[in-house]
Amino acid sequence: PRILMPLIRTWSELGTEEGQEKAWLAYRQLRELLGHDMKLTDYDQVISYFLTTNQTENALYAFVDMMSDGKIDLKKQKYMPSVVANKFFFGKWLKRLIGAGDLSGAQSVVEFMRKRGIEASPIQLNGLIGAWQRSGGAEDLDKADQMAWGMIDSRIDFVKARGSGGSSKDKASEAAGMNPFPRATLETFSLLAENYRLRDLHERLLMLWEAFREAEMKADSFVINQLLE
Repeated sequence: PRILMPLIRTWSELGTEEGQEKAWLAYRQLRELLGHDMKLTDYDQVISYFLTTNQTENALYAFVDMMSDGKIDLKKQKYMPSVVANKFFFGKWLKRLIGAGDLSGAQSVVEFMRKRGIEASPIQLNGLIGAWQRSGGAEDLDKADQMAWGMIDSRIDFVKARGSGGSSKDKASEAAGMNPFPRATLETFSLLAENYRLRDLHERLLMLWEAFREAEMKADSFVINQLLE
C-alpha cells in the first residue's frame, strides 16, 4: 500500500484543487489498506507532504486521524470539535513538528491557529523561536525576531490596557484585540537576550532591556547576567 506515498506527494505538488482532493483520497486509501499497520512515520510523512504544499487543513485532518486512531473524521464535521479546537491539542502537534525539525510546518500551523481564532500558548511559540535561533540561518533568525517581538508588543499592550480604566475583563479583551500574538513570558525575553549577546548585537540588547522594563517583567538572574555580560 505504501506505493501510494509518491502519488500523494505528486498530487499534492500539483497545487490544484483536484490534485489536493486526489492526494487526500489516496491518503485515505492508504490508511484503509494499512489499517493497524499504519505507523507514526507514515502519518508524519503524509502530514509533511500536506504542510509543504500549503494544505494545512488536510495536514490537520491527518494529524487528528493519527491522534484519535481514526475515530474523529474532521472531513465529515461542519465544525471543529472542542477536543481539537484548543491550544493544548495544537500544542502537541507543534511540539511534534518542532521536534522533527519541520519549522516551516510549525509556522504554518501557528498561522492556521491564528486564522481560526485559537490562541497559541507562549510556551509553544517560545519553543519555535528557540528552534529558529538554533538553526542559525538568516531567514530563521529574522522569523524568530518577528515572532518574539510580536509577543513582546502584545505584553506591552496588555500592560498599557491594564493601566487604563475599565474592568479587568475589558482590559484583557482590549489587549488581546491589539495583537494576534500571545503575551511574551520571561522565557521569550531570555531567548532574545542570550541570542543577541552571542551575536554581539549590543543595540538590540539595549532595546530589549527597555522593552523589558516597559513590559513590567520581573527580572531573574539569567536575564541580568546576559545584560551584564
